[in-house]
Amino acid sequence: MSRTSSTKVGQHLRAHQYGAAADALLAWDKAGGKPLPGLTRRRHAERALFLKAPKPKASATLKPGRAIRPKPKYLLIDGCPCPYDIAPYVARVLRKAGQTANSIYRGDDARDLLHAHGKRTQREIHADPRLAAISNPPGFSSHELRGDGVVGARGAVLPPWRVGVDSGTDHWSDVSAIARAGKALGWPIEHPYARGVEAHHWNFARKPKARNPIQRAHIALERARLPRN
Repeated sequence: MSRTSSTKVGQHLRAHQYGAAADALLAWDKAGGKPLPGLTRRRHAERALFLKAPKPKASATLKPGRAIRPKPKYLLIDGCPCPYDIAPYVARVLRKAGQTANSIYRGDDARDLLHAHGKRTQREIHADPRLAAISNPPGFSSHELRGDGVVGARGAVLPPWRVGVDSGTDHWSDVSAIARAGKALGWPIEHPYARGVEAHHWNFARKPKARNPIQRAHIALERARLPRN
């Protein structure tokens, strides 16, 4: 495949030409220059899914006095706030692993959003006598983007991509499913608490990045699916 054809998906996405981007996906069905029937079926299924998903609107020239809609700080994954830039990557791993999120970001600044979806802040969780012994104190949890001495230096500010994610259960099969999903996508996963009640906690080992036009299309699709707060 030529360099020009290999970048068409990304070019069309940046131009908000979603129909053309969906059609360009179909070119990615070859190995050694020959189409593979199974891969062709997969690309057609991905094209159909992409066309059905809601799409972000292209930026328009604003009229005088018209307010600019700011980018939200968080997107919601299963009712859990997640930092905007990392949210589609988290959602992609969860989807591939067949899991849902139980908890992601729990900082005080998201308290109202957490409460609206039946969730609690890290401060509120630690104040619960039943959970105090097994939860990190506020200011020392990757669920607040603060290091706890295991994930990052204790109390250090963490980048959004290191946010802690709780999903599935503590059963080894759920933990392994997340690790496999991250590996398949090329985004290594850490399970910093390998045993006990936090075994289902995970975060990215390094900042994930879409590696090719197909992954960029998937990330755009995940972002379009996720509710804004």
